[in-house]
Amino acid sequence: MRYNSPKVNLKQIRFPGLRAVPAIFKPAFQALPKQQQFIDSEASENLYSGAVRAGKSRALMEKCYLQGVAAPGIRLGVFRKVRSTMYETTIRTFLCDVLGWDSMEDPQHQLVKRWRKSELKATLYNGSEIIFLGMDKNTKIGSLELGGAFVDEAHELDVDDWNMIQTRLSQPIVEKQQMWAACNPASPMHWLYEKFFRQAGDDTYCVSTNSFENPYLGDEYIARLKRMTGNFYRRMALGEWVAFSGLVYDCFDPDQHIVDEVKTGDSFNLRSIDFGGLNPHVCQWWRVYQDGRMALYRELYHSNISVRAFADMIHQHQPKQEQIMFTVSDHDVSDRLTLAENGIQTRPALKEVRQGIERTYEKLANGELLFYRQALVEQDWQLKDDTGAVNRVRPQSTLEEISGYEWAVSAGIPKDQPTKKDDHGMDAMRYAVMSLHHPQASWRHIRGV
Repeated sequence: MRYNSPKVNLKQIRFPGLRAVPAIFKPAFQALPKQQQFIDSEASENLYSGAVRAGKSRALMEKCYLQGVAAPGIRLGVFRKVRSTMYETTIRTFLCDVLGWDSMEDPQHQLVKRWRKSELKATLYNGSEIIFLGMDKNTKIGSLELGGAFVDEAHELDVDDWNMIQTRLSQPIVEKQQMWAACNPASPMHWLYEKFFRQAGDDTYCVSTNSFENPYLGDEYIARLKRMTGNFYRRMALGEWVAFSGLVYDCFDPDQHIVDEVKTGDSFNLRSIDFGGLNPHVCQWWRVYQDGRMALYRELYHSNISVRAFADMIHQHQPKQEQIMFTVSDHDVSDRLTLAENGIQTRPALKEVRQGIERTYEKLANGELLFYRQALVEQDWQLKDDTGAVNRVRPQSTLEEISGYEWAVSAGIPKDQPTKKDDHGMDAMRYAVMSLHHPQASWRHIRGV
């Protein structure tokens, strides 16, 4: 299949087809100035560093598609740290935004000759291939020969992942094999900051942008971003590489977020569960309103019991007349099977900690996450005993956790992850929030119980 011209028009591409096939046109894409700079770069290694909704993934996947069109027969790899997280993020951007599919299950206006969902691979009409891969099983990329590589959410990768992908760029179909990446800002101690900012070389190129440079964001969304505070605002809205420190949810205000009444109407209920053992098992009941607000209205927070005994407690405090839309839980297979054997079916949670914290922080900052003051239904006095195996007084509820949930510090340097202590309520809360951002009932990327 030949193209009419080797030049690619960002706004419109026409593919000559067989007589029985109508001409197919690519959806219009008007690149923002920094998106265009990123797309036009000729450096070997390229990074698009930007805040939320700054157009990073769209620019990345537009460039990937254009590279496939411009070099017939090329093999392009698209990477994330965990492959299972790509379907509703990077792949959705490619299929729905770049190719213009009405949905991911309905390829009626496809610009690809073939899309193999089982392999996460697209084949273009000129023989080029775009393959979606994860670095969680990086041994499977050892025999790949690629003409270009694209990394979404590059801040999730470590430097060894990056170097492994570099070794795969050996397909001689193009003169220069390039690597393209998009990321959110992280700590200034991150290896990406060192590579692209402190020690940027002649063959590296970086574009930095913030949310407010995207003119397509509505006034309401901009207002939401401006209600954020502290380093979260600097990272997520301004796109700055700053280290987190102190409390994770520094926007939590008891006067604003703790309520004495949880209203019904225009809402549904869900449960979220985090497993413990010596540490607390947590089950939270959330009421989700039509306007996006969530309220924690009932909670079990209990340690030193079996999962079977915890399932009995859930049934005991679950009113028969109250409908639960679904229950989301931690991934432990044996614990989820135990719940299932005791009549509690669960969906595995989306456990991306950083993204989950960002979503939860946004809801807190915008007053959309509420906590009923009397949510805890049964006190676990063992958690107040500092003479046991843990040898310290521990929180007795999610509300007691939130005021002490802090970013981790190593050798005096703040890290991009929270301290793994007294966080079971925080994890369950994050699962609940993330379940609303990815509500697909089938959870295609994870085989559930």
